[in-house]
Amino acid sequence: MTQKKKNQLISIIFLFLIWRIGLFVLACIAPYFLTYKPSFPYADMLAQSQLPAWIYSWANFDGVHYLTIAKQGYQGVGLIQAFFPVFPFLLRLGHQLTGWHYILVGLVISSVATLASLFFINATLKIWGFQWRLRLLTLIVFLGLSGSLFQGAVYTEGIFIMLVWFNLYLVAKKQYFLASLVTMIASATRLTGVFLVIPIVLSYLSDKLEISSWQDLKIQNIKLKVKKAGFKPFWQSFLFVLVGSLGLLVYMAYLTQNYHDPLYFLHVQNEFGLGKEEKIVLYPQVVWRGLKILLTVKVYDLKYFTYLQEFFWGTVGLGLILISLKLKKVPKYVLMLSLFLFFLPTTIGTFSSMSRYILPAASLPLSFLVIYQKNRWLFLLALIGIIGLLAVNTVMFIQGYWVA
Repeated sequence: MTQKKKNQLISIIFLFLIWRIGLFVLACIAPYFLTYKPSFPYADMLAQSQLPAWIYSWANFDGVHYLTIAKQGYQGVGLIQAFFPVFPFLLRLGHQLTGWHYILVGLVISSVATLASLFFINATLKIWGFQWRLRLLTLIVFLGLSGSLFQGAVYTEGIFIMLVWFNLYLVAKKQYFLASLVTMIASATRLTGVFLVIPIVLSYLSDKLEISSWQDLKIQNIKLKVKKAGFKPFWQSFLFVLVGSLGLLVYMAYLTQNYHDPLYFLHVQNEFGLGKEEKIVLYPQVVWRGLKILLTVKVYDLKYFTYLQEFFWGTVGLGLILISLKLKKVPKYVLMLSLFLFFLPTTIGTFSSMSRYILPAASLPLSFLVIYQKNRWLFLLALIGIIGLLAVNTVMFIQGYWVA
């Protein structure tokens, strides 16, 4: 390893430590800013862990459901079937191997996964042709996003985002079958994990059909390329999709056997009382609903801050994803994947938790490079803004206030 690579490796680890330690410091001082008022069920279960509050509070809200699944499985408890099994399985496995409390295991898993994400992002951007300075800025933005606290919590964000970038790295290396195996794990981690087949199929077909530009997408050109390549690329693509979807399919089979409903993870969503609907709601309707909320909720309430932030990431976040198209070095399948990851959560009719759901969209941190290239002062202001939101969100989350 050259000295240059060592310096980059040290920089990435140092950046991670600043992020992780910074979040822990915010968790320690959070009680000085807000009174602890847990607005989620089973909060007493966390206190019973006998861990310090600045530790066990990282399992607030959804974290308690993952802990419940890890301890006793899906049987006998309602609604938790909405949470996919990979993360609870890792919690249980880590607890059995180390004897540590499930919360500590979850924090280690999420932290290690986030550090791995930094390495995968750096390696992937290097393959795409980005210089170190731009790669480092992307990593800073990635950790500075207002919802990145969930990557360090007892949540799926850490491991899921790692799988997203691991997938993109393998696709960039053209290791498509390995990428489909990563997708299989991702599709058993979160529903949106199945979308990771998009980079695999699009990249593989563009290689086999020799599609290198928009000009190649003309119908006549496609017919000639298909005739030349035959149907093997399409059968191979189907195999990648099948393998990548196995995680989701196995979980659906489990739900069918135990609850007689393969889509039970969707059908319990509206029971959480967050305005979610089982029918698909179009994006313009969600925007309109978000506006109505902002016009009716009391402005001086902390909930207004959350609603405003959700609306911001549900609207401006989409714009940021779209402007990443200006980065010519980034493959187009990254934008397509990001759009699917963005729009699926909105189909339930709400922008709830968008500051968290938007995190796996790989185009989001990359879009800040476009801002950096256009106006570095604006980039600096945007970076300070999202880091400020991250600090506020962390304090609120630790003290039991709904953030995402």
